[in-house]
Amino acid sequence: MASSAWLAAQAIRNRRPAVTWAAVPGALCIIGAAVNGASFLDYNNNVNSYLMALLFAAAVLCYAVILALPPAQNDQTPYFAASPDTQKAKSAPSAS
Repeated sequence: MASSAWLAAQAIRNRRPAVTWAAVPGALCIIGAAVNGASFLDYNNNVNSYLMALLFAAAVLCYAVILALPPAQNDQTPYFAASPDTQKAKSAPSAS
């Protein structure tokens, strides 16, 4: 439950709307599944077991959507992604 809440918080913090729209319901489904699972153990009602399974399946679907999303596009190119010619030009001493 803690990791689902952490993922939802990171999605909100990083301002990725598609991930946020999938992570928050996923976290709520995990919490709901835990509550219904505990309720099933306490009261032994079959409907709680059914709801636990449905909420777990919904959470798996939410996290599958997150995995299917394309990665975030950054405006900055990391140093290691620069071409070898650019790295040689930066590290070579000037001829003057």
